[in-house]
Formats: sequence, structure tokens, C-alpha cells
Amino acid sequence: MNKNTFKFIREIHRIPRSQKLAWCIIHYPDAERPERRLRLGVILEGTDKAIDLADGVFIQNCSNQKAMIATREKQGDWYHYECQEGYTLHLPYYFISDMYYKRIYSTDLMDSYLL
Repeated sequence: MNKNTFKFIREIHRIPRSQKLAWCIIHYPDAERPERRLRLGVILEGTDKAIDLADGVFIQNCSNQKAMIATREKQGDWYHYECQEGYTLHLPYYFISDMYYKRIYSTDLMDSYLL
């Protein structure tokens, strides 16, 4: 299954089809490590909730974190995400698959060596 789709995100996180989704960039202004300041997410439109895809958890907009709707454009083997606030992420096509590979049962998982 292609893990770069909202269908996959809905199934894994049990989000009903009636809830509109959008890609987002989550800004963690107080993150100690620079690589954790901007994260890819999926926002539940019309709410203050989003999913931090790297952690696989729901978050809420607050002073410690802000999810901003982003556009996604495929560029070769990469996706480029950009939000109106000026933040951008450039991530490999398999970024979501790599993060979720060890979280979900599959025959590939059973046949592979896990670190």
C-alpha cells in the first residue's frame, strides 16, 4: 500500500472519511535540535489537531507547536512541502513509508532483519 496517501493515514489513525485532511508543516519553536523544529504532518481541517507523522501521534496547536497547512509538490523522487508562513520541507518520496515500516505488520516486515 502506498503510504504517501491520506487513505493510508486514515486507516492507520482511524480517521473517518468525513474528516477533511491536509498536509501540514508543524513548527516546534522551542525544539533543542534544529532537525526537530519543522516536521511533516497531516492537519485535521477545521480543528486545532494534527498528526506529527514522525512520532505518529496527534498534537494540538498551542504555544509549543503550530501546524500550518502546506501544499505538496512531487519533484522526482522527492516531495516539496510549503506553507504560507514561509516554512518548507523537502523530503524523500519514501519518507512516510520509512517511518511507518516497523509500526505496521506486513509479510515484508516478517521477512526482514530489524535493527
